[in-house]
Formats: sequence, C-alpha cells, structure tokens
Amino acid sequence: MTAQTLDTHPLVAAVAGLHAELDRMDPAAWAGLDAATARRLVSDLSRAEARLVGQKMAAARALDQTSAARDAGAVSTADLLAKDFGGDRHSADRLVRRAERISKTSHTQEALSKGRVTPEQADVIATGLAKLPPKATPAQRDLAERTLLKDADRLRPAGPAPTDPTG
Repeated sequence: MTAQTLDTHPLVAAVAGLHAELDRMDPAAWAGLDAATARRLVSDLSRAEARLVGQKMAAARALDQTSAARDAGAVSTADLLAKDFGGDRHSADRLVRRAERISKTSHTQEALSKGRVTPEQADVIATGLAKLPPKATPAQRDLAERTLLKDADRLRPAGPAPTDPTG
C-alpha cells in the first residue's frame, strides 16, 4: 500500500473526523446544560466509548496479525501499543487479550461496535462462550450467544464489592 492509499482509507478519514468533532466540544459547556440533557449525553458518550473500544479492539487484532511489533523492536503487540500511547502495558495487554476472546464470537463484536453492549459485557459473554463444552453444536453456541446478548443489561462483570457508605 502506498502512503496515498492509506491517507484515503475510510478508517483514516473516520478517525480524523472523530478528532475534529471532539475538538468542537468545549468541556466548559457542560456546566450550562440541564441535568436531564447532561444525563442523556453521558449515556450517549458511554455508548460511543463502547463503540470506540470495539474499533480499538479490531485495530489491535489486525495489528497483532502483522509483524509490526517485532519490526518496531517490541516484544508483543501489547508492548507496542503501550509504547505508542501512555506506557500502560497492563491496559494494552488486557485490550489485546479481550480483542482475541471477542473475535471468537459470532455476534458479540458487532454488538460492541454498535454500542449495544459495553466492553466488559462483551468480555463476559466471550468468556462464557469459551467455557461451553466442546460437544456444543454451532446452533447451541449461537443460541447461547444470542441469549447472553439479549440479557446483557443484567450482566455485571465481577469487580470490587460496593462499599457501605453508612460504615
């Protein structure tokens, strides 16, 4: 691929467009919104964030299938991603592992890219599907995945227990 081909790729234009739109958003403007609008927009931004993570996972998977990390002197794709932005190897490693798990699903990656599930929900679904018995048929796997996606709003990834504010 030539540099010009890369510059006209739709993904290059889309990412540039995202940055242009974000540049138009002044963080100080949030103070002037009514609470209902701010709440709706936080929800919309969360959905957009999930969609971006889905795209980031797809990019990490594509990068992982190349020799880019080795060519750049990195020990892994996660190491390369960490060096490229912020140095957080743990987060980069988690991204690459999640991307790999989710890539083995039939519908979950699409649901994530559409913002219908969060990255954490997608990971719970992919992890659950990976635990199905090997004798499960493709139709059974498909039904299980569709059921998990339908019920995703009830899926809560394990995390620290909430603290009791009353002590």
